[in-house]
Amino acid sequence: MAASQGYNRFDLTVSEGLYQDNGDSKTNPSRGAFATCVSITKYIVSIIVMLCILFCLVSSKIAVIAIAQNFNPSRPDTMNLSDLAGSDNFNLTSHSALSAEKQISLLMLLIIFIVPYGFSLLRCFWVGGFSCTIAGSGKKPWPSGTGVLLGFLSSAFEVTGLWLSCLILFPYINGFLCVLISTGVFVWPNIWNAIEPLLAKCLKSRQMQEYTQRLHLDDDNDGTGSIGFTIYNIVVALVSVVGLILLSVADIAGELGSKTWAIPISVLLLSFAWWPTLLKHQLLRSDQYQEDPEDALGRTRDRYGHKKPYKLVRWKSGILTSLWKLGLTPFILWVTGRAYLDTDDFIKLMWGQNAKDTALLFRNHPCFPYFLVNVITSFAGYLFTWFADAIDAGFDIKRKLFSAITLETYLSLFFIPLALATPIAALVVGEYSICSALLADFECRSLTPGELGYGIPVIILLFTVNLFSVGRYIFTNKTLVLSKESQLFWIPCYNGVLLEQWLWLNRKTYKTDPDTETPDKAKQRCTVYMNTTMYNESAEEMSQLLGSIKNVRDNRSETSPKFHSHIWLDGAFDTKRKGDNLGSNALRLITLLKEVFDIELRHESFEFRKSRTSYGMRLSWQFPLSPGKQQKVRELKNEDPKDYVMSFTVHLKDNRKVKNKKRWSQIMYLSMIVDYLTGKPRPGSSSPDALKKWTQTLQDTFILATDADVKFNCDSVEALLDVMIRDDSKNVSAVCGRTQPLGSKVQPIVSYQVFDYAIGHWLQKCANHMLGSVLCAPGCFSLYRTSVLRKVVAEYGSNTNGGFEFLCKDMGEDRWLCTLMVKQGNHLEYTGAAEDKTFCPETFEEFFKQRRRWIVSTIANMWLLLSDYGSICAKNERISRPFILYQAFLMVSTLIGPATVILVVAGGLQYSYGVNDIALAMVFVAISVFYLVVCLFTKHDTQIMLAIVLSAAFALVMAAAFIGTIRQLVSEYGDLGTILATETDNPWELPIPVSSLYITAITGMFIITAALHPTEFFDVVHGLTYLFFLPAGYLFLTIYSICNITDQSWGTREGKKAGPGGGSTWESIMAFFKSCCCPRPPVPQVETATVKDESSDERTSNYSTISRESKRSSKGRPMTVILEDEDSSDDEEQDPSTEEKINAKDWLYSQFYQGEIKACASYFVKLGYGDTTFIAGMGREEVRSVGIVKEDHIDDALAEIARLPAFEIDPWLPQTDEEKLLWIKKVGLMDYKKPLLEKFDDLPKTTELSKLRIKYGIHKPGHLKRLYYVIQKLREPTEAESRSMEVRQEVAEYQDTPLSNDESAFWQQLVEARLKPEPMFKEKKRELESELVDLRKTALMWFAVVNTLWLTIFLTLGSLGRTDPTKPNLYVFGNNPLGLVFLFIFCILLIIQFFAMLAHRLLTFVHIIARAKFDCGKRPDDDVTSSNRQTVQMEEVDYAEITR
Repeated sequence: MAASQGYNRFDLTVSEGLYQDNGDSKTNPSRGAFATCVSITKYIVSIIVMLCILFCLVSSKIAVIAIAQNFNPSRPDTMNLSDLAGSDNFNLTSHSALSAEKQISLLMLLIIFIVPYGFSLLRCFWVGGFSCTIAGSGKKPWPSGTGVLLGFLSSAFEVTGLWLSCLILFPYINGFLCVLISTGVFVWPNIWNAIEPLLAKCLKSRQMQEYTQRLHLDDDNDGTGSIGFTIYNIVVALVSVVGLILLSVADIAGELGSKTWAIPISVLLLSFAWWPTLLKHQLLRSDQYQEDPEDALGRTRDRYGHKKPYKLVRWKSGILTSLWKLGLTPFILWVTGRAYLDTDDFIKLMWGQNAKDTALLFRNHPCFPYFLVNVITSFAGYLFTWFADAIDAGFDIKRKLFSAITLETYLSLFFIPLALATPIAALVVGEYSICSALLADFECRSLTPGELGYGIPVIILLFTVNLFSVGRYIFTNKTLVLSKESQLFWIPCYNGVLLEQWLWLNRKTYKTDPDTETPDKAKQRCTVYMNTTMYNESAEEMSQLLGSIKNVRDNRSETSPKFHSHIWLDGAFDTKRKGDNLGSNALRLITLLKEVFDIELRHESFEFRKSRTSYGMRLSWQFPLSPGKQQKVRELKNEDPKDYVMSFTVHLKDNRKVKNKKRWSQIMYLSMIVDYLTGKPRPGSSSPDALKKWTQTLQDTFILATDADVKFNCDSVEALLDVMIRDDSKNVSAVCGRTQPLGSKVQPIVSYQVFDYAIGHWLQKCANHMLGSVLCAPGCFSLYRTSVLRKVVAEYGSNTNGGFEFLCKDMGEDRWLCTLMVKQGNHLEYTGAAEDKTFCPETFEEFFKQRRRWIVSTIANMWLLLSDYGSICAKNERISRPFILYQAFLMVSTLIGPATVILVVAGGLQYSYGVNDIALAMVFVAISVFYLVVCLFTKHDTQIMLAIVLSAAFALVMAAAFIGTIRQLVSEYGDLGTILATETDNPWELPIPVSSLYITAITGMFIITAALHPTEFFDVVHGLTYLFFLPAGYLFLTIYSICNITDQSWGTREGKKAGPGGGSTWESIMAFFKSCCCPRPPVPQVETATVKDESSDERTSNYSTISRESKRSSKGRPMTVILEDEDSSDDEEQDPSTEEKINAKDWLYSQFYQGEIKACASYFVKLGYGDTTFIAGMGREEVRSVGIVKEDHIDDALAEIARLPAFEIDPWLPQTDEEKLLWIKKVGLMDYKKPLLEKFDDLPKTTELSKLRIKYGIHKPGHLKRLYYVIQKLREPTEAESRSMEVRQEVAEYQDTPLSNDESAFWQQLVEARLKPEPMFKEKKRELESELVDLRKTALMWFAVVNTLWLTIFLTLGSLGRTDPTKPNLYVFGNNPLGLVFLFIFCILLIIQFFAMLAHRLLTFVHIIARAKFDCGKRPDDDVTSSNRQTVQMEEVDYAEITR
């Protein structure tokens, strides 16, 4: 700790108390066929959506005008009431001065007013919840008093202005003038645009100086200092006022008479009601004068000095405004009738008619089609507007106009229909020929010359002014990918009368919401740290990961976030030797780094640095942008390209210094990012502003967690980031993508996993996402928000106490982390637009080991959520009680999975072939119990072997049941016509059995689901394998997982015990039967070891051919000592052993106290194990051969042997006699110097132990074993081995670069706080084992009780009425009632998942389409000078050439 004494200690997040919430709380698109298809689809979809919006806007407006004109009292009725009176039960009784047709017209207008307000009220109630927290501490706070008052005024102005237009103006004037009047709604916003900057400057000069200095606002960029724009806004305001005056006298034909006053009044009321400043000030929260938790920097005002709205207030504000509008709508209608029409009879609205008569009048009213068109198109136009912005329907225009001027802007396609709606509507209603041809029952007439000469110039004037005032902000307003409705509109509502004007003014823009960032800026502000945990991966897996990181490096652009990559390698050093001896995994990784990235271990190669750290060693490089992208950064952004450098760091962990395993690697990078890289202020030396800045940095910092064998690209990473940026509430803690398994799909277990992964993402993850929250973002490829991780890292980094915590934390660290975030109040999401691929297990053994961990950790973490559902539902707004109930059903279905599989198999055979299902179920139960006993009392290899045999047998049974089921279905559907034609007296009898209907429905759902995933459609073919191996996955795997709860091993990438379970399925089966039928004769102990040598020493050190399977553990170690053998890093804390050899006697007397073991020293020497270099790597049979017979003594001896450094020798083929003698001395066989030298050239050709023994006179097993190993190294090194040796030398010779004092102090403090290895005492280990045994007993008890109860009830109900006809038959629809209930519940769950999948597919389609880009115009780099052309256009850069 000396390095940290001169510096302030770090306030480590991992050492904090558990977080308590106190309430204050691109890739460049691929140019492949798929990318081209997506781009074309985006063109087509954008054009269709644009046309739909245009049609909706025009149709909605014309429909309202048509209905309002029908209300004109002077217009004769066209509805024939006499025909309706002739209808049965029609009784027309009118108590109003208005005719029935006029009353219905008025009723239609009233409904057109009420429908949007009612929809908004329901939606706000649903989203806003029912929290009545006035202080705003709830998730959705109430608006302030000012917001409430402004909301009431806006509602009153809107309803009054709309009724004046629909009752007093529209009925009495022609359609062209109606359209003309609607363009005047923008008058007050245009006036405000002129005076707002001036008021803001005055406000800044007096009241906002301190605020401006604190936020470092740039007056030159806020738009208030531009004289040109000020003059422009003043001119627009003056023209708008002139336009309003012209509108007030627009009644050229004198149709309004004394009603002309209504024109300016209605226009001004709507102009004030929809004024964007008034709309956003309705969203001021009740505690607005406190710091806004949305802004980490404490900004409570925007750049103009306005109080910032709080977006979550919109829901409670929407409840209030919708209620007021619903109440004011009939009230204003009544007031208007009393004050202007001098009667209130019309307000009775068919008072004397019943609902049936009113509906009859509605259907036969001439304006009924217009009413339907308005209701539908108004809502559809609102939805299509969101859709257009969500898919980013627009063009990026980048064009160099002159040598020094570059046009860079954005054209939103949403602007085009808004701009064209008014001219097209005016043309349709103003041109008689078009109007009469398209509009039935519309008052079409030709415009008079006076109207043409007056109206057309006025509408052109107002249209142009509005286009260049309000429209110019929408024109260039680029939205986020997958923008939410709350990010587009101030108020969560739409309008059915003047939808076009409402969308213009309610739309958020950079002008009305000045703190909104462009999507590119929001992305550039982010930093993504890619962190990969690695341990024992093969070269193929490492290469796949490094290729993915290289893809990110090469395809990031000037608009991408800042990327940094970190790889954390466990077991990087040989812990059995003194010093920093890199292990084979580290050498393999560094060698592949040099090949994949074309880098070198020297400073000239991307500023390479090697540093010693408190946890081991660190290697780092710095990758700049490509030259072409650097040029763009300089020219277009005027920024330093150094800010876009991507650092690449490899952290080599020494397990003697820090804890190993994945969770502790995660703690290292979480703490490094949260506490060091993001600039966390030191305790006692930071200001409040620095703390706020750090909080903001955390919100913009993300961690991409990946596995060491994952394959992804930059586009998928940015797709994950899209979801994070879209979340303006900062409540999304993690986003995961679609993971696809890699492997040989001809292997049944791989085929099973392909479909298992598919339905897991297609249905389960989609359902969790749509219904509440994804519960596990897998660490293979997920993006995490650092500000949320900060809250849980302390608990996540806590030590394991007890068996249940061990299952939660150490058996499923990713799910444990996600559980903590969900309990904290955050939620996780899933996007299908991001994809990754990872290797899956290819053998039953690996598969069972992996799923054993997943199953027990999933159940343990699910139990945590279900047991604490009350507090979670109260704290997490996305977790509801129905969602908890849904998860409980899924957990119960998992627990009764074995019994359900037995019933399915037995029922399938009974359904297909008429076999007795009860007898079959009993047989299957007996087999399951037998396998359970085997799992409890036999070795792991036996469990796996029996599972393979039983799975294969049950797969044949499932295949037979499947064929029989198909035959039965064909027969039943073939007889459907005959059954339907036959009358039956039983109302409960269905023409097709429920089970057949269920199978048909499930099959149809899966086919439709696969069809909606076109790139993954053929995954459904693997459903047959999934079906056949259903017993393996849900019966035997469940039994195996519960019985092996006590297994503390990781399962995959660990030592694999010697036995038949390591090969392919077929080889394992054959070996099992061979061992049963043809047992091998016993052989002497020493010879047994020798024979095992021959079969186990086939591996070489060529790293490129290393299997992805894990290596052997200490108890079943191969007798040859090879470079790759380093499993001991996963055992208990290692004692650093000396590298010098120690004779056997001294070693035995120093390490053991048992007399029996010490007495065997002479046997060690006699059998060739005279020193520790020969003792290292001894197996169980070898230990027994030297005289140690007690099993506990053998275990102790093997444990100490595992700590010895493995004997290693590099490949070498000596040529001279001196070299040969040196080689013999180096391998420790000087006792056989003479025969070895005489027949040295025959050594590489001698591969049989018996020949070695005879030819060289070597009879000691230890020496014979050594010679057999070194013969394999008696050759020239392969290219891979040469590179590995070269890397080892380069790393050792390169000079270290010391860490900064701050960073060194940080790592020392973190190691002391959490990472220092802890000795595993036997007592503690036994205590953990005891707790796991107790958990297994409890789990087995519940497992047995639940499944037995389920089987008993099901089979008992099924047997009633069959075994004894005199007893009542309880069947319903010909099925077991309990089975019918189960089918019903399971079918409901599938239907929920299916519809959730449909909704999620729409979001995924929007996301994929939005990510496709189409630019308009020439790019600036197309016109650069010829000297720079080649540099600028270079995208696929050779990074090695940069350094050279």
